[in-house]
Amino acid sequence: MLVEGSLIFLPNDDDEDHEAFFDARYIYVKQGRIEIGTEEHPYTSKFTMTLHGDIYSPYLPIYGNKVLALDRGSLDMHGAPRTPTWTQMYETSNAGSKQITLKEAVDWKVGEYIVIASTTFSGRDAEKRQIT
Repeated sequence: MLVEGSLIFLPNDDDEDHEAFFDARYIYVKQGRIEIGTEEHPYTSKFTMTLHGDIYSPYLPIYGNKVLALDRGSLDMHGAPRTPTWTQMYETSNAGSKQITLKEAVDWKVGEYIVIASTTFSGRDAEKRQIT
């Protein structure tokens, strides 16, 4: 998908269970913008953007394939305010554990996902978990 103007996703404030999906092989923003909510009016619905592709997908010079690329463009994403935006674990948890203890209270909701950062130098060791 080539964006040379504006691609704006508006939230659905009338339906708290509203979900929006956007699928593409690549997104190339050339002197344009993508906006998903604003600071004044955050996107509070669930929004999933998925980039599909494999080694044979179209290749954008400099950027590659299966990419969200900006060329003098802008990407603004504003969701519901969360406090805190990140936290630390209070104690060590073993890989694959189903429970963690945090240093402070959070406002996570059942069904949401978190990523637990790796303690190694490889970001591939991070773990994605769903809140149950």
